[in-house]
Amino acid sequence: MAGLVRLTSGRILPLVRNQCGCIRLMSGSPYEGGSPAHSTGGQFRNPTKDAPPSHEEISEWVRKETGNNWKSLGWSQVNPRIDRQFNAYAMFLFITVGMVITSFIVAYGPKNQKNDWAVREAYLLLREREAAGVEPISSELVDPAKILASLPSDEELKEAGVVINI
Repeated sequence: MAGLVRLTSGRILPLVRNQCGCIRLMSGSPYEGGSPAHSTGGQFRNPTKDAPPSHEEISEWVRKETGNNWKSLGWSQVNPRIDRQFNAYAMFLFITVGMVITSFIVAYGPKNQKNDWAVREAYLLLREREAAGVEPISSELVDPAKILASLPSDEELKEAGVVINI
């Protein structure tokens, strides 16, 4: 909480303070004392004799304040520059992280679609072989003559310095 207070009171996020400027306390004026005249308080405590501005005057003031018909994108209600920048950052992050990186992970991630099927099939084959009384893996799966043909002879091993203790 202290970090948030420090952020809003320092130079890091000065615009956050401006957005909170619409808060009005219901206490009376510090110069005149006492409670407000009625529930709205504030500027209505000491009303003026002037009539409120017309709809046209208010519309003209809004047009002048908004400039080129700026409408907030939801990031800042006060500053159009900050609003555009935050929108650009957020859309960059959402599109890049949300779509591109996620697509990359899905496309190049491991493919585990049929692993459960392969393991289940292996267990079923082992049960079938055990029930038939056959070895799980045949000792003649690979021809022993092919294996012996590729091994070095005892003389070649002695020349290479390999000692075999049996």
